[in-house]
Amino acid sequence: MKIMGKKKSLFLSAKWNNMLFANYSIDYNLLKPLIPEGTELDFWNGECFISVVAFQFLDSKLFGFIPVFSQRNFDEINLRFYVKRKSYDNYSRKGVVFIKEIVPSRLVKFIANNLFGENYISRNMKHQIGDFSEDSFDISYSFKNDNFWNRFSAEISQNYILPKTGDIEEYITEHY
Repeated sequence: MKIMGKKKSLFLSAKWNNMLFANYSIDYNLLKPLIPEGTELDFWNGECFISVVAFQFLDSKLFGFIPVFSQRNFDEINLRFYVKRKSYDNYSRKGVVFIKEIVPSRLVKFIANNLFGENYISRNMKHQIGDFSEDSFDISYSFKNDNFWNRFSAEISQNYILPKTGDIEEYITEHY
Protein backbone atom coordinates (compact mmCIF):
# COMPACT_ATOMS: atom_id res chain seq x y z
CA MET A 1 0.00 0.00 0.00
CA LYS A 2 1.33 3.46 -0.83
CA ILE A 3 0.47 6.56 1.13
CA MET A 4 1.68 9.93 -0.19
CA GLY A 5 4.36 8.24 -2.26
CA LYS A 6 5.86 6.25 0.63
CA LYS A 7 5.42 2.54 1.17
CA LYS A 8 3.57 1.77 4.38
CA SER A 9 5.05 -1.26 6.11
CA LEU A 10 2.86 -3.86 7.74
CA PHE A 11 3.43 -3.73 11.49
CA LEU A 12 1.00 -6.22 13.01
CA SER A 13 -0.93 -8.94 11.24
CA ALA A 14 -3.29 -11.63 12.49
CA LYS A 15 -6.29 -13.69 11.50
CA TRP A 16 -9.65 -12.76 12.99
CA ASN A 17 -11.74 -15.94 13.15
CA ASN A 18 -15.24 -16.79 14.36
CA MET A 19 -16.37 -13.17 14.65
CA LEU A 20 -19.61 -12.13 16.31
CA PHE A 21 -21.07 -8.64 15.84
CA ALA A 22 -23.91 -7.02 17.76
CA ASN A 23 -24.78 -3.56 16.41
CA TYR A 24 -26.87 -0.91 18.11
CA SER A 25 -28.16 2.46 17.00
CA ILE A 26 -27.00 5.09 19.51
CA ASP A 27 -27.52 8.79 20.17
CA TYR A 28 -24.49 10.37 18.48
CA ASN A 29 -24.17 12.93 21.29
CA LEU A 30 -22.95 10.14 23.58
CA LEU A 31 -19.96 9.56 21.30
CA LYS A 32 -18.95 13.20 20.69
CA PRO A 33 -16.33 13.29 23.49
CA LEU A 34 -14.67 10.16 22.06
CA ILE A 35 -14.28 11.29 18.42
CA PRO A 36 -10.57 11.56 17.51
CA GLU A 37 -9.32 14.86 16.11
CA GLY A 38 -9.50 14.97 12.32
CA THR A 39 -12.38 12.51 12.11
CA GLU A 40 -16.14 12.71 12.21
CA LEU A 41 -18.87 10.20 12.99
CA ASP A 42 -19.86 7.97 10.11
CA PHE A 43 -23.63 7.56 9.84
CA TRP A 44 -25.60 4.90 7.97
CA ASN A 45 -29.01 6.07 6.73
CA GLY A 46 -28.92 8.87 9.30
CA GLU A 47 -28.14 6.55 12.23
CA CYS A 48 -25.02 6.30 14.36
CA PHE A 49 -23.96 2.78 15.40
CA ILE A 50 -21.93 1.20 18.15
CA SER A 51 -20.88 -2.47 18.04
CA VAL A 52 -19.76 -5.23 20.35
CA VAL A 53 -17.38 -7.54 18.46
CA ALA A 54 -15.89 -10.81 19.68
CA PHE A 55 -13.42 -12.99 17.82
CA GLN A 56 -10.36 -15.21 17.97
CA PHE A 57 -7.15 -13.26 17.30
CA LEU A 58 -4.92 -15.94 15.73
CA ASP A 59 -1.37 -16.26 14.42
CA SER A 60 -0.32 -12.70 15.31
CA LYS A 61 2.96 -11.57 13.73
CA LEU A 62 5.11 -8.43 13.62
CA PHE A 63 6.06 -7.21 10.14
CA GLY A 64 4.26 -10.23 8.66
CA PHE A 65 6.71 -12.89 9.88
CA ILE A 66 7.93 -12.42 13.49
CA PRO A 67 5.70 -14.30 15.97
CA VAL A 68 4.19 -11.97 18.58
CA PHE A 69 4.05 -12.61 22.31
CA SER A 70 4.09 -15.95 24.00
CA GLN A 71 0.33 -16.04 23.37
CA ARG A 72 -0.05 -15.58 19.62
CA ASN A 73 -3.65 -16.81 19.76
CA PHE A 74 -6.22 -15.28 22.08
CA ASP A 75 -9.81 -14.09 22.31
CA GLU A 76 -10.82 -10.45 22.12
CA ILE A 77 -14.07 -8.62 22.78
CA ASN A 78 -14.30 -4.94 21.92
CA LEU A 79 -16.73 -2.05 21.96
CA ARG A 80 -16.39 0.26 18.96
CA PHE A 81 -17.99 2.96 16.87
CA TYR A 82 -17.49 4.20 13.32
CA VAL A 83 -15.83 7.32 11.95
CA LYS A 84 -14.55 8.72 8.67
CA ARG A 85 -11.97 11.26 7.61
CA LYS A 86 -10.88 12.94 4.43
CA SER A 87 -7.50 11.73 3.20
CA TYR A 88 -4.85 13.71 1.34
CA ASP A 89 -6.54 12.85 -1.99
CA ASN A 90 -9.93 14.07 -0.63
CA TYR A 91 -11.19 10.48 -0.52
CA SER A 92 -13.35 9.63 2.50
CA ARG A 93 -11.73 6.83 4.53
CA LYS A 94 -13.75 4.83 7.03
CA GLY A 95 -12.36 3.85 10.40
CA VAL A 96 -13.14 2.33 13.77
CA VAL A 97 -12.68 3.87 17.21
CA PHE A 98 -12.28 1.35 20.00
CA ILE A 99 -13.84 2.40 23.29
CA LYS A 100 -12.70 -0.68 25.22
CA GLU A 101 -10.92 -3.90 24.26
CA ILE A 102 -10.84 -7.00 26.45
CA VAL A 103 -8.13 -9.65 26.12
CA PRO A 104 -6.93 -12.41 28.47
CA SER A 105 -3.26 -11.42 28.34
CA ARG A 106 -1.73 -8.79 30.63
CA LEU A 107 1.21 -8.56 28.23
CA VAL A 108 -1.03 -7.75 25.26
CA LYS A 109 -2.84 -5.18 27.41
CA PHE A 110 0.42 -3.58 28.51
CA ILE A 111 1.88 -3.33 25.01
CA ALA A 112 -1.33 -2.07 23.40
CA ASN A 113 -1.93 0.56 26.07
CA ASN A 114 1.64 1.79 26.42
CA LEU A 115 2.93 1.60 22.86
CA PHE A 116 -0.24 2.34 20.92
CA GLY A 117 -2.41 4.37 23.33
CA GLU A 118 -5.23 1.81 23.25
CA ASN A 119 -7.74 1.16 26.02
CA TYR A 120 -7.27 -2.56 26.70
CA ILE A 121 -8.14 -4.40 29.88
CA SER A 122 -7.25 -7.99 30.71
CA ARG A 123 -9.79 -10.45 32.06
CA ASN A 124 -10.09 -14.20 32.25
CA MET A 125 -11.72 -15.26 28.99
CA LYS A 126 -13.04 -18.38 27.31
CA HIS A 127 -14.87 -19.34 24.15
CA GLN A 128 -16.92 -22.21 22.76
CA ILE A 129 -17.20 -22.92 19.05
CA GLY A 130 -19.81 -25.47 17.96
CA ASP A 131 -19.49 -28.22 15.38
CA PHE A 132 -19.32 -26.67 11.89
CA SER A 133 -20.70 -29.81 10.26
CA GLU A 134 -24.23 -29.12 11.46
CA ASP A 135 -26.79 -26.85 9.71
CA SER A 136 -26.14 -24.30 12.42
CA PHE A 137 -23.63 -23.95 15.24
CA ASP A 138 -23.14 -21.91 18.38
CA ILE A 139 -20.34 -19.48 19.10
CA SER A 140 -19.86 -17.88 22.50
CA TYR A 141 -17.24 -15.66 24.10
CA SER A 142 -17.08 -14.94 27.81
CA PHE A 143 -15.03 -12.82 30.17
CA LYS A 144 -14.96 -12.75 33.93
CA ASN A 145 -15.58 -9.45 35.69
CA ASP A 146 -15.22 -9.74 39.46
CA ASN A 147 -16.94 -13.07 40.20
CA PHE A 148 -19.42 -12.97 37.32
CA TRP A 149 -18.99 -14.40 33.81
CA ASN A 150 -20.34 -12.15 31.02
CA ARG A 151 -21.31 -14.04 27.87
CA PHE A 152 -21.81 -12.97 24.25
CA SER A 153 -23.18 -15.75 22.04
CA ALA A 154 -25.10 -16.53 18.87
CA GLU A 155 -26.41 -19.43 16.83
CA ILE A 156 -24.96 -19.21 13.33
CA SER A 157 -26.65 -20.69 10.25
CA GLN A 158 -24.46 -22.46 7.72
CA ASN A 159 -26.68 -20.87 5.05
CA TYR A 160 -25.22 -17.40 5.49
CA ILE A 161 -25.13 -14.88 2.66
CA LEU A 162 -22.64 -12.12 1.93
CA PRO A 163 -23.84 -8.57 2.64
CA LYS A 164 -25.54 -6.77 -0.21
CA THR A 165 -24.22 -3.41 -1.38
CA GLY A 166 -25.73 -0.67 0.77
CA ASP A 167 -26.95 -2.98 3.56
CA ILE A 168 -26.15 -2.35 7.21
CA GLU A 169 -23.95 -5.47 7.24
CA GLU A 170 -21.76 -4.02 4.50
CA TYR A 171 -21.57 -0.66 6.27
CA ILE A 172 -20.45 -2.26 9.56
CA THR A 173 -17.82 -4.56 8.03
CA GLU A 174 -16.30 -2.03 5.61
CA HIS A 175 -14.46 0.03 8.24
CA TYR A 176 -10.71 -0.35 8.72
